[in-house]
Formats: sequence, C-alpha cells, structure tokens
Amino acid sequence: MRNTIGRRIFAAAFASACGVAFHGLADPAPSGNLVTRPVWSQNLDPVSLNTFYPDSAETHGVEGYAIIGCVVSEAGRLTDCSVTSEQPRRFGFGFALLNASHNLTVSRLDEQGQPTAGRPIKLGAQFGRLKGRKRDDDQPFGVNLYVVGD
Repeated sequence: MRNTIGRRIFAAAFASACGVAFHGLADPAPSGNLVTRPVWSQNLDPVSLNTFYPDSAETHGVEGYAIIGCVVSEAGRLTDCSVTSEQPRRFGFGFALLNASHNLTVSRLDEQGQPTAGRPIKLGAQFGRLKGRKRDDDQPFGVNLYVVGD
C-alpha cells in the first residue's frame, strides 16, 4: 500500500513538472450519453500519432494499450481526462495517450447530429509493432487510436 501511494505521488509530481494534469487510474467515464461516434475537427495523422509511443516501451520492444475517459468541452477539446486502464502499467502508455489527447478536437455534433459538449468520451490506443516492420527499422512501432463504447 505504501509503495503504491509513493508511486502515485511520484507520478503526479512528474506529470505536474511536465505541465500535464495527472489524475491517476480512475473509474471509467460514465456510460450515459457517451460520445461513441464523434466527428473529429482536429485529429492526428498516423505519423504524428506514432511520436507518442513511449520511449522506454519502444526501447524494450514492449507493446500495450491504454484507455482514457474525458469530457468534451464547449470548444470540443477533451478535458478532465484520466487513465482508466493501461497494460502494462510501468511503460507510460496511459500518460502517452493523455498527451496525445491534447491534440484532438471533437466537432459540436456527433455523427448522429447530437451535441457533444459536456458529454463523456472514452478513447483507447493500441501501441504495437507495425506489420512487416523489424526492430531495427526507422519506425518499427505505431499507435492505433480508437473510440471505446461503440
């Protein structure tokens, strides 16, 4: 227990020093009225998204995933984001997805024409080796971003 608290304090201090809000692992975003089919007004292209692959995971050849829960602001930005799940934990996949989420903006209406502001959204990212790539290639690892809850 004490070790877990120490790790969370260290992670929060590290995130704060990097200028990122850290909420630790949290309960998933509420499923009521969850945005499951957003229209992205600002998204990351695959090359930009791949830059968020955690360095330590890439160095050790580790693959993983993370899921975050956020709330869509009036401006379409993802706010109040927190990591709800990540595996394996010690390689920073959740932190990487939190950082990537700062570059995403949702349109005011989703694909069904419903307003998105104030609604929860869950995003997932699969971090892994790109098909056909070897460890010594220039860009052997990639990130696949997806919306959870469809």
